[in-house]
Amino acid sequence: MLIFLTILVAITQVGDWYTTRTALNGFGKEGNLISKFFMDLIGVDQYLVLKGILVTGISYYAGLSSIYSPVITILVYIAVLYNNFKVIKKI
Repeated sequence: MLIFLTILVAITQVGDWYTTRTALNGFGKEGNLISKFFMDLIGVDQYLVLKGILVTGISYYAGLSSIYSPVITILVYIAVLYNNFKVIKKI
């Protein structure tokens, strides 16, 4: 079950990368100031890939103690994807 949930977390991270990149290419602005700082520091794609790997790894590791961790991560990123799609639609 944990492996399946971790794969879903990874899928949400790919979705976040795609929708964030699409929004930024369409002249949207990054709303998260911390993310914006790191995007400016190391580059958008580099940040999004690194963040995706870290979020997926941490979610898996935390899921070893509580299966709720990856479930909560998935739910949070579903909300993030929903927001990103709304931003893309406005551009």
